[in-house]
Amino acid sequence: MCYKKLSIPRVLPATFDVAPCYGDGLAFILYNAYSDFLKDLKITDALFDLKNNKAEFEAALDRVEVTAKNYTILNGTFVGVKASGHGSFNMTLVKVVASFKGDIRKYKKGGEDYLELTNFKVVLNVDRGYYYFENLKSEEKDDMNTYIDENWQRFRQQLLPIVETYVRTFIYYPVNVIFKEVPINKMFLP
Repeated sequence: MCYKKLSIPRVLPATFDVAPCYGDGLAFILYNAYSDFLKDLKITDALFDLKNNKAEFEAALDRVEVTAKNYTILNGTFVGVKASGHGSFNMTLVKVVASFKGDIRKYKKGGEDYLELTNFKVVLNVDRGYYYFENLKSEEKDDMNTYIDENWQRFRQQLLPIVETYVRTFIYYPVNVIFKEVPINKMFLP
């Protein structure tokens, strides 16, 4: 769905033909990646402090699933173990709490006040993560997917900055399009 009147792009589902993923000792590319996590996003708390130019909100998701038809390992150090492979990819994160924080900049356009979101940051807290890389091989471990599952907390920490970057992109851009097109007096009604 997209809102042509405001030029808000379609963000549901999140799809990428190519999704580079660079993290702590880990670099891989997902091809034909897909997630519809935004459809189940529940805002649990929100604050728009126009006096102090701050915006914060928190959201909860029961689960976030990301799939990809293929992946390629560029630098495969999975929780300290070198690995390589290619094939399908699946990630499921359970009980996710996302915290979003940013600064609000107020500006004038056409005689009206508008907002812009800047310095936008996302922090994810995840209760459990499940990961599957088809054909993931290592000379050090017999079954890399089992190794990742046994060390899921460490792998989650390795992968979360990558996921946070993508979530930030999918929230930040549409919010700023709305802020750019809708003046404050029509956005926050008395």
